[in-house]
Amino acid sequence: MERIELYQKYLTKNKELSFPLRQIDLSLVDVQEATTWCVLAPVLHTFVIWTLQQALFKKVERLYFLARDGYLMFKIAEKIKEQLDLPIECHYLYCSRYSLRTPLFHLDIDETLDYICRNSIRINLETILKRTGLKRSKRVEIIQELGLDGLPEEEIPYAGLKEIRERLRKSKLFYQYVTDNSKQLLPAFEGYLRQEGLLDGGKYAIVDSGWTGSTQKTLNQALTFLGAKDKVRGYYFGLYTLPPKEDQKEYHAYYFCPDQNLKEKIYFSNSLFEAVFSAPHGMTLGYHFFAGKSKPFFLNPDEDSLAFSMKTEQILSQYTKLLLDGTDRLMGLDTKAAKNTIYQLLKLFMSNPTKEEVVCFGNILFCDDVFEDAKQPVAVKLTEAELANHKLAPKIMTMLGLKRGKIKESGWYEGSVRKHHKYREYLKQYAAYKGLLYLRTAVRWKLAKWVRIH
Repeated sequence: MERIELYQKYLTKNKELSFPLRQIDLSLVDVQEATTWCVLAPVLHTFVIWTLQQALFKKVERLYFLARDGYLMFKIAEKIKEQLDLPIECHYLYCSRYSLRTPLFHLDIDETLDYICRNSIRINLETILKRTGLKRSKRVEIIQELGLDGLPEEEIPYAGLKEIRERLRKSKLFYQYVTDNSKQLLPAFEGYLRQEGLLDGGKYAIVDSGWTGSTQKTLNQALTFLGAKDKVRGYYFGLYTLPPKEDQKEYHAYYFCPDQNLKEKIYFSNSLFEAVFSAPHGMTLGYHFFAGKSKPFFLNPDEDSLAFSMKTEQILSQYTKLLLDGTDRLMGLDTKAAKNTIYQLLKLFMSNPTKEEVVCFGNILFCDDVFEDAKQPVAVKLTEAELANHKLAPKIMTMLGLKRGKIKESGWYEGSVRKHHKYREYLKQYAAYKGLLYLRTAVRWKLAKWVRIH
């Protein structure tokens, strides 16, 4: 209970966010319930309220919450909108990086190669080719043409991805299969966007967790190709970076952005955020026509993750109701001031979790790849040697290709480390690595801004 008392102490600084907790007895709930009440609910509600505030100020007519991270955000926004009678429409858009990109692969093969050859927690040639959406028989043909028959399941180090990308770029078979498949997927994709109103015009925006802004860029490419004139605006929980050459004024982040908020990024886990705020349905694989309409179809979710998501949704729904009951000025919440409380909560939960929290949340199955069929616990078990590879010096040397080998990644490294008796030292090393990584990004962004101004 010491951890819960500390969360409550942080929340007392904000009477609106702490009001729902004063209406329940946290001594009677389990770890998932307690952490959801004290951390997840205040964090997500603050972001949703900020998003609604921003949208109303900019006179946005429609908000599209993107699957799957946007599911719980959508549920919260819909209830607030209905009870407060806000002049804005809230929609839920079934999509994924995979379903949005595969119909557009034929438009720019170099961009397609950049996308499918990106690094992830577990990466091999089979993973890369699965990202294309091609059937297994055609993937096998490409592997045979490349002369890599015995290596489809062998993990590729970060430094080796450039070589794979170059070999695929030179493959005529790869180009033919990918472009043909992409063109076949386009009509149903276009049909879904049209029936959801994204080609109707008007002032609308998308809402998502964020990280790189690539989904907004992809939607802009699709809508421009299909005849739309206006660019999409996006509201995000956080952005580490943005796509090059995009209009940065249309990307809005609440908690952190590319050139600021270093400490917020260091003590944050985007993989854990996605794992705990997921939807009770599988990843959107694509779209097909059925009964005269374009319908999304999905990857089957695992039962444990489904039960976890439904329980989280139930608690968040109760929090929303109590929050609305506790104040008649919810849209006046000072979300900027609340950021300090959000930071304290997330830093404690994500970067220094208790063993009980790791057992509860660390076992959520997670995959950071576009095709989510190779899931593992978000806080995967790591040996001492694997933990040591994440220390500052060896990790940087491996990423630069100066040290051989593949680092075994964990979606929530801080959770994996907590299981080890030397966890404090490993946490310091990992925080230092993240600090340098995000500092470099921030410096680049500040220099780019300076160049544009001058």
